[in-house]
Amino acid sequence: MIESKLIEPTYSLLKRTQVVYRANVNGNRVYYTLDADNTPNFRISLTTMIRATCPKPEQLIKWIADQGYEESKRYMEERASYGSLLHYLIGKLITDKKFDFDFTHQICADIAAFEKWQYKDHWASDLNDDIAAFMQFVIDYKVHPLAVELVLVSEKDGYGTAIDLVCEMTIQEDGFDENDPYKSGARKGQPREVKVDKKITALMNFKSRRTGSFYEDEEVQLEFEKRLFNENYPEIHIDKIYNWSPKEWRGITPTYALKDQSDSLNIGKANAILEIARIELFKKMPVQTIVSGNVKFGEMPKIEYVSVEEIIRNKHSEIEQISLANTN
Repeated sequence: MIESKLIEPTYSLLKRTQVVYRANVNGNRVYYTLDADNTPNFRISLTTMIRATCPKPEQLIKWIADQGYEESKRYMEERASYGSLLHYLIGKLITDKKFDFDFTHQICADIAAFEKWQYKDHWASDLNDDIAAFMQFVIDYKVHPLAVELVLVSEKDGYGTAIDLVCEMTIQEDGFDENDPYKSGARKGQPREVKVDKKITALMNFKSRRTGSFYEDEEVQLEFEKRLFNENYPEIHIDKIYNWSPKEWRGITPTYALKDQSDSLNIGKANAILEIARIELFKKMPVQTIVSGNVKFGEMPKIEYVSVEEIIRNKHSEIEQISLANTN
């Protein structure tokens, strides 16, 4: 079964570069844009590309072995649902510019039921803690969002993904205060070393785990997201890339993990991963087997082996015809 829909950013102050659609094909996610004749130009999902080319971290392999395949799969699907809800709530917070913690349970239960995600009642309390942690991060770094859940595709490299957050934020760097020099010692009269505020533009990827740690492939993911953003918005310079996640906290001050991945040695793997993906993944055009017809016992139904490209093109052409008919 093929399901596709128009993907728009949850919130964006950035001019949209092109219209992007997302399709689920046999359980796999692909992105595509349309030509004038509704022919889709497919882009592989960045997550799919990284999973297919990067080895699983050793600690994750050990955890799967300890838990067993079925239990680890169940738990990872459960946590994926939780992560999707956290992403949604962060987007809602930024879009609405407010957040009602008393309605988290109802909102998430409704979304999970609609999307057929797993949901547990105690998640509402955990999600409230995590949203509070994100709010603390916004205050600490004077965050001004530019875009949330910004879906982009690369014409050059053939992949697509949703970028969690592009924002302006204020960090502290080493600097000098010339108005308050050292009063004594060997450096008397020289500008005093201090921490100074610096406003930057950052790209960020959210993770919902509360361990405060991030995997190597997540560093590579950020590098690809930065390249993708630069291709679509060359006029906007990304100063730094970060991973963010909530942490377990008690008391009245929420805590979170924020890791600067801008100078990670692992981002050098990106070019090699892209070459492997071009060989092993990009060449595979999605196809769909369609069985149809009303037949008698002992007869065979109509079986067609149709490219997903043809199915999607026909679907969008039908939508255009219906829209045109309604207009007339």
